[in-house]
Amino acid sequence: MIPVKFLKSIEKNAIFASFFKPKVLFEVTKEKFYPKPKTNSFVIDLIRLPDQIKTKNFGRFFKPIYLPKRKTTC
Repeated sequence: MIPVKFLKSIEKNAIFASFFKPKVLFEVTKEKFYPKPKTNSFVIDLIRLPDQIKTKNFGRFFKPIYLPKRKTTC
């Protein structure tokens, strides 16, 4: 489940959109939660698109993008 704002941001993200297409399965209204959030949520299915970039290891490709840089000591 993801909030509406996050769904819109992943649809606009060029890197994400080149590998996945989000498909909304159904909406979960904010009244279903306690405490009640400010926005509704969606349950989505991420449909993986055919690789535009031929990578041998998909995880190694995304790891440097999303993980924080390691701190080095001098």
